[in-house]
Order: sequence, then structure tokens, then C-alpha cells
Amino acid sequence: MPDDSPDTETYEHIPWSQLTLTNGTAERGRWMYLAASLLVAAAIAAVITRMVWQPETAVTVSSVSPVPSVSIVSPPATVPAAALYSEADLMAVSPPPDIDFGVRATAERFLRNWATDSGESWTYVEWTTVDSVADLGGGLFQVSLLMQLLHGGEEEAVRLPVEGVVITIQVDGDEMSVVDLPVPIVVKPVKLLDPLIGGSDSVVESGEIPDAVAKAALERVASWGIGTIVGGRRVGDLWRVEVSAQSALGPVRSVAVWLAADGSPRHPVP
Repeated sequence: MPDDSPDTETYEHIPWSQLTLTNGTAERGRWMYLAASLLVAAAIAAVITRMVWQPETAVTVSSVSPVPSVSIVSPPATVPAAALYSEADLMAVSPPPDIDFGVRATAERFLRNWATDSGESWTYVEWTTVDSVADLGGGLFQVSLLMQLLHGGEEEAVRLPVEGVVITIQVDGDEMSVVDLPVPIVVKPVKLLDPLIGGSDSVVESGEIPDAVAKAALERVASWGIGTIVGGRRVGDLWRVEVSAQSALGPVRSVAVWLAADGSPRHPVP
């Protein structure tokens, strides 16, 4: 009688050992997966690092034109040392501005007080000016000054010639003192030079000056007073007209007016 049950012998010969993994095989598989994961992670990290740290460099290299070569010059083997100056040397060149102003002011104040001491008569300092300041060292300064005085009594006053004196000032910290009485100096007269008219035509009388030039010259001094033409001369294309202007208060001043032939004002250039 035939047996319809399954063939148990057939199942017994199925290679189950090939369908399941042994412990050694499973261990090797895990190590392979781990190694593969590490390789993938390393590749991703390398890509991320390249994207984070190198994008600007890549763009700069691709967009900037080649840099021209620059020759580098080697510095000299020896460099000269800078000159050193002491404080005394620097002070000897020029006094500080505050000291210079103080010395000038002290000298002018003393001069005004000294010049107006004239006993019973009176003296007025019309003007003073500092001509020069010399640093003698050791806090001593010599100040040369020019001045002009008006001197008079009860009846009249006269203007004295321009005079000059030297006053020595001692500077000690913040204090400034006059060392001695003023010392007189010779004042050279001021020369009036007119190089612009050198070699020009001779002086002409007022009647020989063109009417347009004469009229314009008088108009130029009208604000100073009543003008009188003294004379004039032709210098190239210009006219130099000397005019005497007397103001209503009395002073008379002589001036030179430069005009073109049509009477328009000109300023001569040497």
C-alpha cells in the first residue's frame, strides 16, 4: 500500500548548513559592514571639508587674472642710523612759540612804559614793532624793536624819527624779566625803489597825460581826498601817474596809480 505521507528522507537531506550562517561567518560580515560604513563616512567627511574650507580659494583662482611678477629688491646690508639731537640742540634752533610770543610781548610792554617817561612833557608811542629775536642761550633773548614817538609840550607836538633799541630778556621758567635798560641801535632809512620804471620814458608833465588816464587817476584817489596830479610816465603799454591826495583832516599822501591807455586800472608785475 503506497504511503502518501511526505518524504521525510528528502527533508533530511536539505543543506540547512548552507542556509544559515555560522558564528564565524556572522562576525566577518559585521566587520565588513563596519569597514564599509567607515569608508563611506570618511568619503562624506572629505567632501564636506572640501566644500567648507576651499570654496573661496577655488572661486578666487578661477576669477582673478594672473598676477604680474614683481621684482624684489634686497635691502642694503647696512642702514644708516638716524641722527639724534639733544633737547638743547633743538631749543637752540628755534625757541618754542609760547616762549617767543612771551619774549616779544614783554619787550614791547617794557618799551612802551620806558618811552613814555618824559618828565613834564608828554610822549606818545605811535607804534612799535619787533624787528628780530635772537636766542643767546641760557634763557637770554635779545629783542630788536623799532618805534616812532610823538613828543610835545603845552603848545605843539612833533613826530620823532624812527628809532631802534635792543632789549635783553631773561626767561626763568614762567617768569620773564628785563635784564638792563634798552640799548640804542642805528636804524637804516627805508629806500623807495621803483624798478618797474627803470629804462622807461622820461617824466612827462600833467598836461601831457591823456585825458582818460588823468581822469581815471583822480577817480582812484577820490576816497582819500582831493587829488592833484604831480606827473607821470609811460612804461610799456601802461601809464604810471603820481597823485598827491589831501584828505579833509589835513594829511597829504602821495601815491602811484597804474592805468592802461583807456584808463582801466592795472597792477604792474615786475
